[in-house]
Amino acid sequence: MINTFTGFKSVSKVYVEAAKVLGCNTNFELIRYVALPSALPSIAAGIRIAMGVGWMCLVAAEMFGVSRNGLGYQMWHFYDLHRMEFVLVYMLILGFLGLLIDRLLRYYIDGKLLKWRKGVVI
Repeated sequence: MINTFTGFKSVSKVYVEAAKVLGCNTNFELIRYVALPSALPSIAAGIRIAMGVGWMCLVAAEMFGVSRNGLGYQMWHFYDLHRMEFVLVYMLILGFLGLLIDRLLRYYIDGKLLKWRKGVVI
């Protein structure tokens, strides 16, 4: 929410005035054609941050015993058994899954929603 608010707040007044001169008459048109494209990079950053925090909360909830099948629970279980090699393996799995989720989200957002930021490809 904070990144979305910041993205919309940081829309340049020059863009708004130029859009009005070029024919954007309603607030809906200003939001659709000026504010939303200008705020999309901040919104995308907020989504990436929220996904990371959500992933950490999910693992923490599993470690506290919310689920008996999750990776966090398995890691904590092997920690109690003093099997640190399994703990390390589960930590690596959690890290790689988090990285995979982030890369997939970044590929989709940068490739589909923000492809206009790449500029002209020759």
